[in-house]
Amino acid sequence: MLLSGAALAVHFSLWVEGIENTTITHALFFISVTPIIIAAGMWACGLPISTGEIAGTCAGFIGGILLAAGGAQEGEVTIFGDLSCVVASVCIILYLFIGRRLRAWMPAFVYAHVVTASAAGMLIIAGLIGGASPQAAGNAGIAGWLQSPHRSVVLYLSVVPGILGHLGFNIVLKYVHPLLLTLSLAIEPLLGSLIGWSVGLAEAPGIFTWIGGAVLLISTLLVVVAGHRREQAERV
Repeated sequence: MLLSGAALAVHFSLWVEGIENTTITHALFFISVTPIIIAAGMWACGLPISTGEIAGTCAGFIGGILLAAGGAQEGEVTIFGDLSCVVASVCIILYLFIGRRLRAWMPAFVYAHVVTASAAGMLIIAGLIGGASPQAAGNAGIAGWLQSPHRSVVLYLSVVPGILGHLGFNIVLKYVHPLLLTLSLAIEPLLGSLIGWSVGLAEAPGIFTWIGGAVLLISTLLVVVAGHRREQAERV
């Protein structure tokens, strides 16, 4: 479980660094690559994966590219930012596969509690090693966010998307393959665009966003059906 916590900690830290040092388009592209990495790894390791699942994953990759094309183009691309996003994507794959194995017998609350706590502890230690202070305010302090005027937003992001969101992932990991999970995660840009548009914080999604989202939904359905058929065939 500590390895899973370490993977989650590295994912969070590098993903934040990545999106601060590259464009949203590149970040979304590396999200769409994650299912391809999983499918290629399963095929290379001789793990069971059907042609339909591979086809659905490739279709999802195309949908991810379309979503990236519809994303914001502002910002500067750096090698460090891109590499950070790549490593963050690999770490989330490791996190999901470890979680799937442990969740086969471990209750979700126990697993999520230990993994989240260990990831938080590792990030705190890394911050202290990097020069952060326990007492300092702002970005220089471990708990500096408590003195920030945006602390309610930070608390919401920590509890709802962070803890509850990952708890949901940990619950379904027992029943859903990481390939399907990462593919479904790629739909986040479309959902985020729709939510932002609905509350007046973003423009309406563009044509590439709609097309990419539709392709991702279809590809996810294809992977679900193909995976179900493969599992049925394996039981025979």
